[in-house]
Amino acid sequence: MHRLTHDVCTGVLTWLIEQGEVEGVDLSGLPVATAMSHDDEPGSPWTWMLCLDESATAPGWRA
Repeated sequence: MHRLTHDVCTGVLTWLIEQGEVEGVDLSGLPVATAMSHDDEPGSPWTWMLCLDESATAPGWRA
């Protein structure tokens, strides 16, 4: 297994939802990002965060 060069690995993946919905909420045109990081300690887990545009909320959804 290769070790990290600078002790921490970070990254961001972004995309735009062209069309779609979840539970009747239209997500078309919404930007989405996933941010992640991982340190070089043995057994250390990855940390992930999903970022949605604030307009992706609807009554009854929990933040």
